[in-house]
Amino acid sequence: MKFSETLRVSDWEAATRDPVALIRCIPGVQSVEAVEANSYRLQAVNGIGPVRLKLQGTARISAPEPRTLVADVTLQEPIAGTIYGTFRLKAEEGGIALDADVTLGGRLGEFAQPLLRKKADETVKGFQKNLEALVASLPR
Repeated sequence: MKFSETLRVSDWEAATRDPVALIRCIPGVQSVEAVEANSYRLQAVNGIGPVRLKLQGTARISAPEPRTLVADVTLQEPIAGTIYGTFRLKAEEGGIALDADVTLGGRLGEFAQPLLRKKADETVKGFQKNLEALVASLPR
């Protein structure tokens, strides 16, 4: 599933200064640990519909061009399946463009696909709120 949103965040440098803090802005993320340069291990708890998921996985962050970050994320839940996603943040006039391509594998892919759009919208709104709070808390 692909989706695009524009986040209303005015300070790109502040928003992307600390990758761990940026990852923690994702709703449901409980822990983030750097394992090597630009690679992170994370744990998250989230729900899709009535199902609560305890996910573990990795995120690799790159900056393929100026004012752009790309995160390749893989999260797994042993019984339910795997979530794969590529998230691209690009500074633009008026905010930050977020483009995502997310795939659900396993049982998640079979049963949760119809619920994914609603969950994606909720997650983007939560990320926006957390990112705004992060930028507001940083020293200028």
